[in-house]
Amino acid sequence: MGYSIPFKRSAVQLESDINTIATELSALDTQITAFPATGGSLVRVLAIHTVITNLEGGITTATTDLLATGPLGEVDVTAIVTMLQDLVPVFLDALNQFSIKEPSGTAVFSADKALFLSDLKNLKAVTDLFLEDLTAAVPPDLQEEVREIQEELRDCYHCVLLKTRYDWL
Repeated sequence: MGYSIPFKRSAVQLESDINTIATELSALDTQITAFPATGGSLVRVLAIHTVITNLEGGITTATTDLLATGPLGEVDVTAIVTMLQDLVPVFLDALNQFSIKEPSGTAVFSADKALFLSDLKNLKAVTDLFLEDLTAAVPPDLQEEVREIQEELRDCYHCVLLKTRYDWL
């Protein structure tokens, strides 16, 4: 019977993961912004779903690598937090666009309502997990910065999910 030895990751790998998240997040923002305010097509709805799935995968990979990295030092945390802070406006725009554009997407195919809600919930869950694990991995004096990012994203997710539950019924 073989045993696996966890491979210790570095902060550089985590920064690379965050760059991947940035690429996927930009793709999501582009897709959802380009989605028409009325009409739309099943192809475009599924393209958005694919991009969200890719973004979830990127965040999950970052979480896995974070857990394999262990505690982070002040310099690494500062760089990572700065990268995440740069992503927040893009994340917020994508989520806001999602709440504006989604009803036109669900007009294409009624089952898309469930798909969009599921995508949002899954994306929120992986984002929360990553930021919770990051908070635990950073020195105590820098945890508040990560919590601020998490709260800002949670508030936006909460608003979008509330809107979707009531407006899309």
